[in-house]
Amino acid sequence: MANIVDWSKPIQLRGGDVVRLVGDIDGIDGRNKAVAIKRTQGSGIGKEFVRDYPKDGMYYASKQPDDLDIINVPPEKIKIDLTSIGYYANVYHRTDGTRVLVVNPSLMPAGTTSSFLCQVKLPDFLELEVVK
Repeated sequence: MANIVDWSKPIQLRGGDVVRLVGDIDGIDGRNKAVAIKRTQGSGIGKEFVRDYPKDGMYYASKQPDDLDIINVPPEKIKIDLTSIGYYANVYHRTDGTRVLVVNPSLMPAGTTSSFLCQVKLPDFLELEVVK
């Protein structure tokens, strides 16, 4: 199973422990990332130790998933209750060529035309990922 890490985004251990990228290194066997791992158990809780990792973030060369693998922090998810605002929304064109979903036409975002496209039924709850 291939592990792909975007090192420009927040990272953590697959097991959930907090880590931070210390920097790039010229390590042995292609291990070119230095990562500080914060201890969450055993002696030295809260203290960091540094470990080298290959670019793919895998702890073991066997490439089997392990709690010590580096992964990107999963996106935060929020759940919105839509039952209080109704079950339908209108889709409109925007002046920049994109489309916008509008639940309350009196709160139409700037740049939205009055060109109505369609109406969509909304679920009772909507789960979204927060983009940072």
